[in-house]
Amino acid sequence: MSGYTVTEKTSKGRMFPERPHPYRSDFERDRDRIIHCSAFRRLEGKAQVFTPGLDDYYRTRLTHSIEVAQIGRTIAKELRLNESLTEAICLAHDLGHSPFGHAGEKVLDDLMAASGGFEHNCQSLRIVDLLEHPYPDFMGLNLMYETRLGLARHESPYDKTRNETFGEKHCSLEGQIADVADRIAYNCHDLEDGMRARLIGAGQLKSVKIFAEAQNRINAEAIEDLTIRRTRTAKAIIDKLVGDCLEASKKTLAEATPTTLDEIYAADTNLITLPPESDAELAELEKFLLQNFYQHESLLETAEKVKDWFQRLFEGDLQAPLAGVMAGDRNVGTNRVDVQVGGVQLDRLLAHALVVARRVDAPRQSRGDGLDGDAGRLDLAADRLALVLAQSRVEHALGADAQFQPVEGGGLHLRQGVGHRDLALQSTL
Repeated sequence: MSGYTVTEKTSKGRMFPERPHPYRSDFERDRDRIIHCSAFRRLEGKAQVFTPGLDDYYRTRLTHSIEVAQIGRTIAKELRLNESLTEAICLAHDLGHSPFGHAGEKVLDDLMAASGGFEHNCQSLRIVDLLEHPYPDFMGLNLMYETRLGLARHESPYDKTRNETFGEKHCSLEGQIADVADRIAYNCHDLEDGMRARLIGAGQLKSVKIFAEAQNRINAEAIEDLTIRRTRTAKAIIDKLVGDCLEASKKTLAEATPTTLDEIYAADTNLITLPPESDAELAELEKFLLQNFYQHESLLETAEKVKDWFQRLFEGDLQAPLAGVMAGDRNVGTNRVDVQVGGVQLDRLLAHALVVARRVDAPRQSRGDGLDGDAGRLDLAADRLALVLAQSRVEHALGADAQFQPVEGGGLHLRQGVGHRDLALQSTL
């Protein structure tokens, strides 16, 4: 491997140190943790383009992520980079995506505008750093630094990251591969799904160069089965773009002559790339899909419904967070407790949500709430949602310079202002 390849020796490691595994590398463990986490499973219910359940042949966010990982691993292997790191970033790149694709993200972004908006790459990082909680000693999945950096710096024509958590200008080459693999995958597979749904047809695509060339390459006219024809067309485009990416990236790396990982981070531009001609051809396909597929009247009708659904859910949560969630026979969230955080009064629900951030795998009868007994207990799913609401509301109340950070041993620090006035939120208040 080259000096700029991420390895366990060159990695900045985990936020919470862990013992090495006897037969899996740290980045293999990252990949496995992502596959086994609940957020990854929930991608099955999130749309790529079509709402899940309409037809089990269409892609979901889950199948899209798996296909991105396959393309990414192929590129990483040929470039002699860290395949497991590449695969981990690819699999996790959409963990924070909203339901209903980019239509849902746009609605959430508008609804959250007063609190900084919503951007799914930031949410992906939040999920792996905080919301997933399969370990008793810390929040999140405790992924390697370079995996998290790849998620924070993920970009595509539809994704412009807003994350400023990391100081690096670029992510590692493995993360840059994930960006290219994502772009190749969603364009080719959305094309295939759109044709399957008969919302777009080969006749419309004759003027799109990359599509026409792919059809010629596979001799599409000789393939009578339409399913096979569109599948082979999409795969031919993928094969061309992956080959072009490898050729261009090898050339770019040879010209840049990086020798260390820091040089990759500080480079003027990403070094994993498509050649200009291929990039332009892919952009032409992207433009076609946007105008003729994503903005098809049937999909726009769904987008309007999504806007109404999200608006009603959002307003309901603001008026009565977790209304109806029961703790035993009692409803939680109606009383108040005198807790001050940076001058902000927290109601009982928010205080409880912050306490359960340090929830440990103790027997149920001995798991203290840190509040007086009438607060009861929320189940784990409600804890997670309460924690999200708590963070959003407290961060908004304290201003843009307030942020939560995990601390060793569990819990969170609320950091505010230049002087970082800290409040450690542990098992009691």
